Amino acid sequence: GKAAEKDVRLSDFEKSIVYYFKKAKGRKAKGDDYFATPEPLGLVMTKLADIKPNDKVLEPSAGHGAISRWFPINTSRTIIEPYSQGADAELTGQGARFIVGKFEEHNIINKYDAIVMNPPFGTGGAEAARHLGKAMKGHLRNGGRIVAIFPIGPKADTAYEKLMASESAKDIYTVAEYIM
Repeated sequence: GKAAEKDVRLSDFEKSIVYYFKKAKGRKAKGDDYFATPEPLGLVMTKLADIKPNDKVLEPSAGHGAISRWFPINTSRTIIEPYSQGADAELTGQGARFIVGKFEEHNIINKYDAIVMNPPFGTGGAEAARHLGKAMKGHLRNGGRIVAIFPIGPKADTAYEKLMASESAKDIYTVAEYIM
């Protein structure tokens, strides 16, 4: 009954699944290279970023905010999305800073402890490499963490290897890779 429903406590992962299926039908592409992050994956990525209280955290090219919705409330959260109808209004209602614009134009004076991202892939991962390179070189604080989705395939693998051998990745080391 209704009294029993009030006592149901869902884990964050269960909430992410409910949210994903609740919002899935209304999710539409906002650009040519828009592939929505499922909320359960956004939650896992946020957990992998090991975000601490008072960290400055960023989701660039946020789409509908499936990653940043899981950023802890006790952090300084920045969400960037070129389409104003992107991330849900509830994210800004929770005190997140929402910037309508392109991540490529985000000034490098802005530094973050954690950057969690699903960048646009582009052809052969070229755009993903540019976004990841900008995050590494321009926005990551010393000791910071990046969790990113990156495409796989011959061209994308080459783009990733080239990026990791570049000046942008000079002080970056990989802790883990998950290939699906």
